[in-house]
Amino acid sequence: RMIWGTTANHLYKSMKAAAVSKKFLWLNNGIAVTSVTHVLNLAHAIELAATHKAAAGQIFHVADAEEHTLQSFWQQQLQTEQLQLPTASIPGWIARVIANCIEPVWHLLRIKKAPPISTIAAYSFSTSFTLSTEKIQQTLGYHPILNFDAGIAAMIKDKR
Repeated sequence: RMIWGTTANHLYKSMKAAAVSKKFLWLNNGIAVTSVTHVLNLAHAIELAATHKAAAGQIFHVADAEEHTLQSFWQQQLQTEQLQLPTASIPGWIARVIANCIEPVWHLLRIKKAPPISTIAAYSFSTSFTLSTEKIQQTLGYHPILNFDAGIAAMIKDKR
């Protein structure tokens, strides 16, 4: 669902900008639960799929062992740079209504700047969504090679 482990990705940069500008609202207090995948765990899964005959023609979900609330995941990510997102929140249903209304207006008026919230962001940040890795574990023997704490520690080390 989300690949993490580096500050070079677009979503991390957007969340960092939100933390710096303090222009951010959580949806439902950030309690939506999500699966994430460290880039090294993804690389490990790709290697398994590329070298295992049973992977041919198959689709696998890949995720870290731990699930996180969005608030916990992003706060820990940004703390690697001593940043923190504001704690203000609005109900997710309100954000979804706003996004569903504002995107067509932006499109109709041909406004080039991104709207303050997109439909995909409103749904993604207000709805729990986790992945089962049971199939890739049973078929290819996948197990994450890096846990969340080790990934955070590596991000901190990279900052030095």
